[in-house]
Amino acid sequence: MMKNLPQNLGQRIRQFRAERGLSQSKMARRIDVAVQQYNRYELGKTKIPIDILVRVADILEISTDVLLGRQEARKDGGLLEENVFYDLVEKIKSYRLVDYKKEEREILRSAAKMLADRLEEKKKKRKKN
Repeated sequence: MMKNLPQNLGQRIRQFRAERGLSQSKMARRIDVAVQQYNRYELGKTKIPIDILVRVADILEISTDVLLGRQEARKDGGLLEENVFYDLVEKIKSYRLVDYKKEEREILRSAAKMLADRLEEKKKKRKKN
């Protein structure tokens, strides 16, 4: 199974890169490698060094666990920052608010609304681009 990891990893990187509308040349420039080298990473012909993998994940705004297939990406195509916001909103929603003082409940509700509004703004911006 480990033997197939570089090829599967390259395919996953290609998929996420394409979903974000990035070209191979743009990715290569951003991680500071030649386009030919980047192409070999995506084709699974060359092992990807850890520092490059981390930079690729940062550019694609997903975790290295998602790239490695250890964790699934969000079904809605959400980016890493959005995943954190969604998780926080869900946690806030799941709190038993009756266990909190009135001012604490208001803080939690305000935080959830702020996060939800920010996510909605980001989605609208992405649709425009």
